[in-house]
Amino acid sequence: MENQNEIIPKQQKGIATDIKESITSSSLEEAIQVYNLAVNRLKDVNHWHLLTKHTGTKFTLRDKNGNEAKRLVALGDYFQINIPFPGLSSGKGYDWVQVIEIKEENDAHENEQTYSMLVKPVSPPFEEETAHFFDSDASSTFSIIRKGTKITALVHGRNEKPNTLVETLSGKIRNLIVAAGSFLGFSYFQWKSLVKGLLSDDQPILKVNR
Repeated sequence: MENQNEIIPKQQKGIATDIKESITSSSLEEAIQVYNLAVNRLKDVNHWHLLTKHTGTKFTLRDKNGNEAKRLVALGDYFQINIPFPGLSSGKGYDWVQVIEIKEENDAHENEQTYSMLVKPVSPPFEEETAHFFDSDASSTFSIIRKGTKITALVHGRNEKPNTLVETLSGKIRNLIVAAGSFLGFSYFQWKSLVKGLLSDDQPILKVNR
């Protein structure tokens, strides 16, 4: 199997974060079921708030044209992010990222499976200015990995730096404040809640349009 790190951008500036959660199943059959369920939960972006519970952030999946997509994630989709803080006018009150790469590997010989998704801050379909508190060089890579009976959920943040390339002074100040909050632990709490929820056995099995 190829190195899972290949989808993770190289760290060059700003902050890097690595968050993970692992469980070990009692049998290979169970581990494969847990892996498949975790991958489907990761793909079901519209219901991430059920996994992260009390973080107050809501993710809405939108297609390449900006229309709400009530389905699992696809390459090129956007995440419209509603964080518990006033949003940017350029994003119509929201932060936006886009799915840049999706990678899925199955190695029967090594008994390993990996699903990874890379997202980056972008301008929404109706705007030219990056609408996110991090600049466009930042990234988040979400992965589910199964090695034998061990399943791991990970979030890798890279090149996290405040986005000050916005037109308004209020937008610059807002991004600096939100980015500072992220550096001080909000982002860790958000993604730690997600990776735990992806692997939890007490989460509902969500039915979505594929």
